[in-house]
Amino acid sequence: MSQNSISSNELTDQIMSIVENSNVASEQKSLLREVFQNLARHQCQKLDNLKNMVHASVYEAEHTTESIGRIVVALLPKNYNLRGFSPVVDFSQLSFPDDDLDVYNSNADYIGLYFKCSYDRFLEIVDSGIANDYDAVVELKNGSRLNLKCSFRIDYSYIYQERILQTVASQYGFETPLIYSPYSRRFARIILSEDLSVSQITAINIPVLAKDIIATTLDYDLMWNIEVINRRSPELSMSDNFSIEKKAEMSDSFVANEYVVAGSSPSFKSKYSCYPNEYILFDGVGTRRLAIARDKKESFLFVMYDGLTRIEPIKRLKVNPINDINYDLEKFVKENTAHLNSYNSTTYRKRRLCSKADIIYSLSVFQQNEYDISIDSDFELIEKYPSGCISDYQNSHRYYQSNTDRNFNGETERSISNSKSLFCCLTFKGSDPFIEDFARYVLSYMNEQYPEFHWVGRCG
Repeated sequence: MSQNSISSNELTDQIMSIVENSNVASEQKSLLREVFQNLARHQCQKLDNLKNMVHASVYEAEHTTESIGRIVVALLPKNYNLRGFSPVVDFSQLSFPDDDLDVYNSNADYIGLYFKCSYDRFLEIVDSGIANDYDAVVELKNGSRLNLKCSFRIDYSYIYQERILQTVASQYGFETPLIYSPYSRRFARIILSEDLSVSQITAINIPVLAKDIIATTLDYDLMWNIEVINRRSPELSMSDNFSIEKKAEMSDSFVANEYVVAGSSPSFKSKYSCYPNEYILFDGVGTRRLAIARDKKESFLFVMYDGLTRIEPIKRLKVNPINDINYDLEKFVKENTAHLNSYNSTTYRKRRLCSKADIIYSLSVFQQNEYDISIDSDFELIEKYPSGCISDYQNSHRYYQSNTDRNFNGETERSISNSKSLFCCLTFKGSDPFIEDFARYVLSYMNEQYPEFHWVGRCG
C-alpha cells in the first residue's frame, strides 16, 4: 500500500469520526460516510497517478532502455478465459527437448501436477533420489475407478519456455527481472504403474499428498499475458540517409535505447512494423545486445548493427497489458494462484554497490510488492556461508543460468565470479506461503546484477 493510501485512510478515519459524533440524522450520516469515502478513494487514486507520472518521467530521463512491462503468471481453470492470457506451454506443440536425464519424452499424453507445498518439500517428493511409490485413485470417463501406484518426475517444460525471456533480455538490454513464477518450479509429471491414455482419465487423487498438490493439467493451465508468434517479419524499406538525430527531431515518440550511439554508421539498418508492446527476436545475434530504436507513434522498430551478414527475424513476443484486468488479478494474487514480476524501478539503477546505503537502495525495488513481504534493512555481511539460509533455486529451476551453464553453451558470462566475496544475508518477513520463493527470486536477481556479494537469505 502506498504512503498516499495510508495518509488518505488516516484522513478518512478522522472525517468518519466527526460524522459519527455529529448531531445529524442516521440517513444523513450514511450519505456523508459514502460521500467522504468515495472522495478519499478518488483523491488517493489521483495522488498515486501523479506520483507514478512524475516517477515515470524521471525514470525515462535516467533510463533510455525499454521496459517489457509486467508479466503475470496465473494458474487458472482450463475453461477460464482471461483476456490477453495464453498457456505458457502448449503441450500438444512442444518444440524443445526434455532434460537429458529424463528417459520419458515430452508429449501431450501425460498428466502434470502443480504443487503448492514449499519448494524443499516438492524436491523431497519428486527428486529425493529415492524412488517412492504412492497410492493413487484414477477416475475414468466410463465411471470406473482404478487403484494404482504412481511416482513423479520433475518436468522443466515451463522453465524451457521461460528461456525466450532471456533471449529478449539479451537482445533488448533489459536488466530487470522479467518473471516470478513459483508454480513453474513446482511442476512434475505423474508416472502411473499401468499404461493409460490421458483421454480416458477424468481425475487423479493421491490421498497422502492431498495437501501438497493444488491442481493437475487435466483441469488447469499455467497462463501468462504473453503471446509468442513463430513467424518471420518482413523488412520494410528505409531511407539510406536514416539517422537517429533526424528521426528524433521528426517524432517526439521516437525512443532509442542506450546501445544506440548517435552519429554512428552501422553496417546494417533494418526497419520493421512492430507495436510498442511487441519484441521481434532475431537469429544470428548470439548474446549481443542490439542497437534498437522504436517509433511508438508510428509502430516501427529500427535495428542497427555491425556484422558480416544480416540477422533474421524469427519470432515475435507480445506482452499484453494488464491494466484493464486488475480486479481479477488482485483476487488471484490473494488466492496465491497468480504471481507478478514484482519489481518497481528506482529512478537510478546502481551499477555497483559501494556502501550499505547502496544495498538498501537497490533492494528497495522489491519492497513494494503484492505479497506484503518486506526485506529487513538490517543485513549481515560475513565471510562464511551462514547456517540456516536459502540461496537460489537448484539446477535448471534458476532464473539465470549459472556460470557453468554459460560456459558449457559457449555463451558470454554476464556475472563476475569472485570466490572471495562476502556473503550478504538478507531477512525476508511476511506470511505469504511463497515467501521463500520470493526470496529466491530476489536473491537470484541480486546475484546476477551485483556479484560483489554472494546473496543468501532467511525468512522470518
